[in-house]
Formats: sequence, C-alpha cells, structure tokens
Amino acid sequence: MFVDISNEGHGIIRKIEFVNCLQCGTEFKKIDSLQKARPICSQVCFDNRINDRINKYKQSRRHNAKTGCYICGKTMVKCDSVMKSKYVCTVECKQKHKASLPKKRSVLAVDYHVDAGLSLEDAEEKVSQLQRARSPRCVEYWIAIGYSEDDAIKIVSEYQKRNTAANTMTKEERQKTSPRAIQYWLEKGFDLAEAQQHHKQFNDRSSLNYFVSKYGLEQGTLAYTEECNRRAVVNSIEAYVKKYGEEKGVDLWQNKYKKRGPDSKQARDFFELLYQKLPEEIQQLKIYFKGLTDNEFGARGDGRYYYYDFVISDIKYCIEFNGSYWHADPTLYDPGTILKMFGKEVLVDDIWEHDRQKHLALATRGFVVKTIWCQDKKLPLEHIDLLVEEIKNRYKEHTNEKNQNHQQTSVNRNQGRV
Repeated sequence: MFVDISNEGHGIIRKIEFVNCLQCGTEFKKIDSLQKARPICSQVCFDNRINDRINKYKQSRRHNAKTGCYICGKTMVKCDSVMKSKYVCTVECKQKHKASLPKKRSVLAVDYHVDAGLSLEDAEEKVSQLQRARSPRCVEYWIAIGYSEDDAIKIVSEYQKRNTAANTMTKEERQKTSPRAIQYWLEKGFDLAEAQQHHKQFNDRSSLNYFVSKYGLEQGTLAYTEECNRRAVVNSIEAYVKKYGEEKGVDLWQNKYKKRGPDSKQARDFFELLYQKLPEEIQQLKIYFKGLTDNEFGARGDGRYYYYDFVISDIKYCIEFNGSYWHADPTLYDPGTILKMFGKEVLVDDIWEHDRQKHLALATRGFVVKTIWCQDKKLPLEHIDLLVEEIKNRYKEHTNEKNQNHQQTSVNRNQGRV
C-alpha cells in the first residue's frame, strides 16, 4: 500500500510503503523495518523469528538424528526408540535388554541378608521382624507408629475379629458393607435411582467431574484432557501395530474392541434374506456379516479402524445398512441439526463426515460400497432383488477379469519359453 504525501511549499512528493510483518502480521511502514530483505516490525518480532528458526532446526536435527541400537547395533533414528533411557529399535530388543538386567532383591528376601553377612537363621529372623513391622495384623506394627503395647494388642484383637466376621459373611452381606456396591446405598435409605447415582459417583475415576473435584476447574480440565489424549494414543491401532507388529497388532486390537454393542436385528434379518437368495457359487465366497460370521469385515482409513455390515471380499463388494436416526438420513435432517445419542449431543454433519470417511476407506481399495436406508424399523425388502442382481453382475465381471489375467499370464509365459 502506498500513500503520497506532498509538500506544497517545497514541491516535494514522498511515497510511503506499508507492509505486513512476517512474524506477527502487523501492518507498518516499510522504512521502519529492522531488516531490509524481510519486513520485521519490532525487536520482539525479530527475536521471536530467530528463536523459531533455532527451535525448528533443533527439532529437525533431533528428529533425523541416527544412532545404533543398544542391543543389536542396527542403525536407527533416535526418535523411534521404544525406550526412553536407551536407544532400542524394537520391542524384541527391549525385552532382551530387560532380561539381561540383574533381578532386584527386596529386603524381605532371605538371600539379601545372607549376602550382607548374616547367618541363615539370623537372616530368617530379620525378615520375620521386618514383615511383622509392616503388617497391621501384628502388634509390632502399632508399637512402631507410637501405640503402647496394651493398646496395640487391643487394636490387633479387634482387627482380627473384624476379619473373621468378614470371612464368614455371604456375598450379599459384604455388598451391604461396601460403598462400591449398590446394595450399600440402598441400605442407607436411598431409592434405586439415587443408589445407582451414588454408586456411579463413588466408583468414578475417569470423568471430567472427578478430575475437577480433585484438582479444581482449571487444573482438573487440563488433567482430564491429558488423560483422554493418553488413552487415545495407548488404545489406538497405531500403538498396537508399533508394539506388536502389523499382523499381530491388528488382531489384538480387533479382539479387544470387537464387542461394539448389540448389532441391528433389522440388518441381521435383511442380510440373511439377501444371503439365501444368492447363488451357491457366490455363497462359497468370503462373506462377512453378523449372523454368518462372528466378526465383521474391517479396514483402516483416516487414522481409524472401520467395520462394515456386509462384505464379499473376493469381489470387493460392500453394503452398509443405515438406520435413519443413527446415521442421520440426509433426506430427513438438515445440516446443523443436533441429535442425542447415548446421552451425548452429536452434530449430524459429524455423522455424515464419519460415514464418508468410512466409505472412502473401502473405495480407495477398489470396493463398491452401497448404502441401504431403513426407516420406521421396516425392512427395505424392495432392494433385495436389485442387490442380488448387482452382486451377480459384479461376480461375473470379477470372474471374467480373473480369466483374462490368467490367459494373459499364460501367453506371456509361453512367449518367454519361445
């Protein structure tokens, strides 16, 4: 931007150029820049720019720094180490390092005191004394914390009586004495709903309310966010793959999270009818849906792992059975609508984006993905015959393509022999 300033008395015209600071974006006069080649408005921005460049260089250098594995000597990038104290390339090397370390011995072990110079009998007596001094079932424990011998004997006697009574209690009687059980709160006079609420609050160790009540609003919110981020990383499929390898990591992750709640009865009935109408040669293919197989077909995409309702993997064909409410049928809901699901408010735009990424994860692998909408809990039976014909055509195309590839391979092999 230019501004002309004229001096009528002397006939002098000056042009002032305004530019934006590269660091903070503030507009200022170019003539006031601290650098000629780059517009920097102040010394603070100049220092910040230098510090940013230094930090960027340090991060890049740290990220690309290489070293040798402490166990096997294999060249590796330092930031990929599976240990913090030493640079170790894989989990196997980490386990080898752990196995090579000497075992730690407790002062409660007899060998510890024998190595210190005591005889075997003296060592056993020493361990016995230490154990008694650490157990609230023994008089020595209470004497060590300041009680007289008579008081210590009374406390141990009462303690043992309580344990004896607890061991003779039935399961229902123990639940009435434990605040971790609903029966405890019912005995206090609360009705079932109130007892369930108290029971939930007492056993809560992971919600935002728990962290806020423990650390205050600001620190509690921060601690809750850090805990959520930690769990998201630890429980992600990427963490399992990095720890156990591609094949074993995916299997372990699927086995842990495959129980994803009850499946739709409408979807199960729909796909069973569809499966019965398929020709026998297609039924022999690898087909996945609840009711036929225990696990659904899954694929990774966009940093997540998705499961699909009906998949014929041999011909790369998929059908998604969507309920009009749970998947926010676009013909029934406008953008920006908020739905309540499992006690949470969910934006329909987020639901649509999730389903779009889910479809894209298979489409990029060459799958055909069809969506069937179910409204008012009525099975859309009118789609079954059309889907059967489409699957037949897909199977023919796949078979023809497979035969052509086989013939071409044979021709190429024969030409090579000639």
